[in-house]
Amino acid sequence: MDIQHNYTSFTHHSPELFSDKLTLTMKVNRSGQIDIRSMLKETGTRKSKSKFGTLGNQYKKHYEIKEGICQFPIRVLFSIEPTSKARGYLRLDFNPAHLQKEDIVKFRKALESVLGKYARRLYKHARITRLDIAGDIVYPAGDLMLHLEGTKRSRIYSNDAGEVESFYSGSPRSVWYINVYNKIAERASRGEKINADDILTRIEARFHPDKERVTLYDLFSKNSCYGKGRTFTLYRIPGDCHNFTTKFIQESARSGLSVALARMSKEERKEVLHILDTEYTFRTYSLDTWIQSQSLLKSLFCLKTKSRK
Repeated sequence: MDIQHNYTSFTHHSPELFSDKLTLTMKVNRSGQIDIRSMLKETGTRKSKSKFGTLGNQYKKHYEIKEGICQFPIRVLFSIEPTSKARGYLRLDFNPAHLQKEDIVKFRKALESVLGKYARRLYKHARITRLDIAGDIVYPAGDLMLHLEGTKRSRIYSNDAGEVESFYSGSPRSVWYINVYNKIAERASRGEKINADDILTRIEARFHPDKERVTLYDLFSKNSCYGKGRTFTLYRIPGDCHNFTTKFIQESARSGLSVALARMSKEERKEVLHILDTEYTFRTYSLDTWIQSQSLLKSLFCLKTKSRK
């Protein structure tokens, strides 16, 4: 694959965003669980031991509906009492990125055929357990560094050759967690055929409200506070400057650009600022913009996001 790298356009680059994963959880009483389990069996779904990403092995009881069954356009996983700590809950997992606009009505009808009256309750009252909003850019992961505003915790991982494969900003237990990783390497690890010259980096913003009861409406409301004022910044360092800037990259990922610069000598600071200034390497993303970009999810759950008074 012949890829033309226009590095000077990095500051203007906005990846096409999509929802890479959505997990919804809804409280259901005992009779509701019996009804839902019965409907799942009647519609031809089966109790499954297969994994859904990394979640399949965490579920106590789960039912899988494969693409095409019950007219579902994508694979969906239903879990009744998903974990020993989540008794009395129904959990739904699927990947919205696999849906097209023309699949929205089909998906809603299929969901209602399986859950019956509980489907509409799911639309209104289910809380978000996890939502991944992602985008891809054609830049090597090793040429990038990341900082999520308001956090000091970051991690960087390299492969056996010493090349940076992924890095994270924030804590996995925090509401927002930014992950940037080599998508080509991930595909190769799954056994997919790849071209040795392919370059693709995935930027993934994970929303994990944990104990907060956040519904889809709460998140997408124009008065939503979950992404307001939160930003993260990607910086690109040219490959031929890596030896000089290794310490700077790691310090910036942990503590932010200003702190990293302050800890450098005057000569080092001058050189780094020259690199950053001449290579147009800054790009700041707003998490609120990323949230509001997910129009497909809004349509899927018929969300009207007028401002609340």
